[in-house]
Amino acid sequence: MTLTNDENWDMIRLNGIYAVKSKKHYDQLNEGDKIVMYLIPKRICALYEIKSIPSKQDWRFKNKEFKYYFDIKPNLILKNPLQISTKSTGKEIINNVSIFREAKRWGTVLMGRTIIEITGDDYDYVKKEMDKSEFV
Repeated sequence: MTLTNDENWDMIRLNGIYAVKSKKHYDQLNEGDKIVMYLIPKRICALYEIKSIPSKQDWRFKNKEFKYYFDIKPNLILKNPLQISTKSTGKEIINNVSIFREAKRWGTVLMGRTIIEITGDDYDYVKKEMDKSEFV
């Protein structure tokens, strides 16, 4: 799962690029890895796949300094981001993703991170929920 804000989401979506600060996280990435794009706060907006490492583009995000860029290609982009915690409708996607299940405050799992590994089952579950939404 990768994290971004509205400002960077526009650049990611339009240019197919993402970045991380940590060499440790970067070195664990592989072409073909699947990505769930988490849009702060509490939304999921797209599914991507890593296209090439390192990036062949020369873009830079405006609000933070990143060292390790890679190209991504879209598999599914939602017209309207999917809320992951919607108590009013009773739909709590957050409760069905393993990295959040044991967390007392699920937002702390994401704090200060740009990327976090999730299981294949978590990816499949999120994709299934996204498939019910309207695509771009």
